[in-house]
Amino acid sequence: MRTRKHKKEYDRYQETIDDSCVFCELRSGQKRVLSETKSHWVTKNLFGYDTWDGVPKRHITSLADLKQAELTEFAMEIARLESSGYSVYSRAPNNGSRSIAHVHTHLIKLGSKPKKFMFFTRKPYIMIS
Repeated sequence: MRTRKHKKEYDRYQETIDDSCVFCELRSGQKRVLSETKSHWVTKNLFGYDTWDGVPKRHITSLADLKQAELTEFAMEIARLESSGYSVYSRAPNNGSRSIAHVHTHLIKLGSKPKKFMFFTRKPYIMIS
């Protein structure tokens, strides 16, 4: 869950980034990288969610831009994580709330108990459960 503290950290981070891509800067062995395949990474989210990100290594802006082998590999890894209890979420390329152009899929684990209340606000999508 993202707290006010995380929101402030996120806002400060957004002010410091330039035109470089945070996902294109990922490298094997970095603490943030949880797993890696030939064509994509699974990384820890930087800002206060209990999520991981599924990230193609190539800089693309849509899942439709993946080559067939990349798409198959990506789908298999996402399916494996989904079967472990992760929900899958990705924003479309033209979504106005998308803050990073490099396509990435959020993997969110909320637990097995039904939530009594969930509240989503506008960017940066604070979730209260």
